[in-house]
Amino acid sequence: MQQGFLFEPEVLARTELQDAIARLDFHSAVRRLEEFHRFWPEAKLTWEPELVRAGSKVVAKPMDLDSGYEAWQKLEARLNTLDVSRSWTASLRRNFFSRLLASNRKLFEELCTAAGRSLGDFYLLAEQPRNARRRYENEIRQIGDGWKVRLQLGNCDFQLGHGAVAHANYHWSCTISPKFRDFRQYASRCTVRHRQPHSQPGAHETQRLLQDAGLRSRTREETHSDRNG
Repeated sequence: MQQGFLFEPEVLARTELQDAIARLDFHSAVRRLEEFHRFWPEAKLTWEPELVRAGSKVVAKPMDLDSGYEAWQKLEARLNTLDVSRSWTASLRRNFFSRLLASNRKLFEELCTAAGRSLGDFYLLAEQPRNARRRYENEIRQIGDGWKVRLQLGNCDFQLGHGAVAHANYHWSCTISPKFRDFRQYASRCTVRHRQPHSQPGAHETQRLLQDAGLRSRTREETHSDRNG
């Protein structure tokens, strides 16, 4: 791509529109979308109009952590049907959960949400592994150990660059619950260097692996049973 092409008005307008969507600034995104159609009516946008419509509905009303999590799952499912890059989706996910946490500060003293989701999961989705790790450690101290929380601790350590500690947590997770068969996939990542950010295991990837294994995410009732394997 020629350098001059990057500064074409249409390219700049499209980039500004995408940036507004990624920031969850849908008021600005709607305005930029209207301007884009007005100045370049023949230009084709792929996923941007759909996300502006869907995203505007999602952020239109206040959400607690549980309703926000469910709203994101629906939005992510829509993203998966559109031609959206993984890196852009990751950026939107980070901003979405960072904003969701910021608007629910009153719950920061709780270990879990009303639906039993660990607050550490939300910090991982917001790409805040240090905060997530503190949440999981506090959960272990107050509720008890379990293979799922150890798995998430491994994800935190991996993202923080502590490969050996991550490997130990993955191994402990597998030891507590041998039915978890994806340990090798996680443990092998600790020995791989120079990974791209989107390849790091996070809460969203863990949720997918748990679903593939026929398991559900942690609930308040299951947490107590997890302590005994």
